[in-house]
Amino acid sequence: ENAGDNTKAIKYYRDMINRKAGDDKTYGSLSKALLAQGDTSTALSTLKEGKSLYPDSIGLLLTEINVYLAAGRGKEALTSLNQALVKDPNNPSFYLAIGSVNDNLAHPTDASGTALPAPSDQQALMASASSAYLKGLAIAPDHFELNYNMGAMLFNEATELDNSANSQKSDALDR
Repeated sequence: ENAGDNTKAIKYYRDMINRKAGDDKTYGSLSKALLAQGDTSTALSTLKEGKSLYPDSIGLLLTEINVYLAAGRGKEALTSLNQALVKDPNNPSFYLAIGSVNDNLAHPTDASGTALPAPSDQQALMASASSAYLKGLAIAPDHFELNYNMGAMLFNEATELDNSANSQKSDALDR
């Protein structure tokens, strides 16, 4: 794996697993090697198998979260993040990730970054994002990213409200 030969790494990781010589880290490493070859589906099924054998492994859960986030699968990432939160409820990084994923789900974009129509549950997603940021800040009030993301979210919300008010004011003047 360190030599960049993922094909051989996959072979040896699978061999270790078949011999029951591996551990949770073996499943995580196999998953990463599969991802490097572009096989997200098998990487996720490998993580699922590893999680069934090592249900207390936070490492496998974190790897799964990263796979979902990299694949743009925010809802699945939220499920895994909530599982991680049960295992480590005082980890402000989990609250940051939950807030960020909810914020991104509330403001979808296409591959080029162009805004897509807001989802019907946008307000609920924004409330979930805000709640996650605030819970993280209750644990770590000086956490830079939590403060930044919360501030950016509030700023963007204020900008949207201001634009809406200006639009309504303009419409009223035109009548």
